Amino acid sequence: MNFSSDENENTDGLSDILAYHECSHAVVARLFKDFLELNFISLSKEKLTSKESLAANSVKLIAKGSPDAYSAIGIVWLAGIVGDKIRANGGKEVAIEKEAILNDLSLLDWRLAGKDEPEFTNNANFIELKYGSDFKKYQRFCISYLIDLLVDQDVWDFVKKLSNLLLSKTDLTLTKGELTDFFHSSGFDEFIEKRKEALINRLNTMLSECAPDDPYQNLGPDCPLFD
Repeated sequence: MNFSSDENENTDGLSDILAYHECSHAVVARLFKDFLELNFISLSKEKLTSKESLAANSVKLIAKGSPDAYSAIGIVWLAGIVGDKIRANGGKEVAIEKEAILNDLSLLDWRLAGKDEPEFTNNANFIELKYGSDFKKYQRFCISYLIDLLVDQDVWDFVKKLSNLLLSKTDLTLTKGELTDFFHSSGFDEFIEKRKEALINRLNTMLSECAPDDPYQNLGPDCPLFD
């Protein structure tokens, strides 16, 4: 396997960091295009020099009722922070540190742009995952899946190309049509189609691997079912 490596490339500039973060979400969302629809990516040009800078993407669930779709949205949710880690440290280093990352999970303590959690967690699909599974196992599954996917140099190259395209736009925005054109013309759709079956099949194991030892362990006062 070839590993991604960007630790020595253009590491300055918040816009660059935000672009890689959002494009990591986008590339992973495209993998799950049968379940999810990616409508746009945008960086807030007015706030890019602020520590409170925001970036946004719109991912819509289109395969409601599909267990794989619920698994996919959780993986897309965490794709940005795994992309951050790979951009900062390089894919080879992240692959080497994978077990330590999964045991520690401290990368979950910081989410660039502050919008990731509400965007993906304030919906019934995520609540079903969170309270119907061992959430730590669920997080580890998602991060393990993402590390295996994004440390591959070929996949990371698509993240880089999409980031460069986003940053080339005057309004720092890519529309649904522009994203679709990119994934087709860059060869990503063809590339991922050859690997799609194995990647999707792995989703099938999520709910079984993440089943809680005690099926009632999450039914406490914090569970929305009690609201």
